[in-house]
Amino acid sequence: MFYLRFMDDVLVLAPTHHKLRWAVRVVNDLLDELDLFKHPDKTYIGRIEWGFTFRGRHYPLP
Repeated sequence: MFYLRFMDDVLVLAPTHHKLRWAVRVVNDLLDELDLFKHPDKTYIGRIEWGFTFRGRHYPLP
């Protein structure tokens, strides 16, 4: 699993859908404990083969 954070942006890459869903739950639980909120439309789960967008820039994979 790979995790990258810049200010209030978080990127998590995981080898399986199951591990990624687990990471989303962990992050959501931590945000709840800290009384922090995230925009409900900001969580996206996709396939890495499609590339990914982070901080407004799309990173295509070869």
